[in-house]
Amino acid sequence: MAAATVVVPVEWIKNWEKSGRGEFLHLCRILSENKSHDSSTYRDFQQALYELSYHVIKGNLKHEQASNVLSDISEFREDMPSILADVFCILERARRAKVIKNTFVLRMRNQLWK
Repeated sequence: MAAATVVVPVEWIKNWEKSGRGEFLHLCRILSENKSHDSSTYRDFQQALYELSYHVIKGNLKHEQASNVLSDISEFREDMPSILADVFCILERARRAKVIKNTFVLRMRNQLWK
């Protein structure tokens, strides 16, 4: 998912209450119409959920705003718990990779300064 193009424009997040939430719901409704897991629309649906979650992690969107919209989206697909589990696992792997990278960089700096 990390190599995919951005599905959720930053403007939607900035204008979440005014129009962004509605735009996001509309996008998810369209992307969830194809129930196949092999389609590009399924991957775009996952990407949209990933980006929404990432904006929460970065502090650009409140937890409550994301959980409310996820509650609405859960009606679109029966397999939403599984999709969200996949998305959250990917987010956790990305977080761990960043921690490992930062630890490695710090150790290398410490070795160079000895």
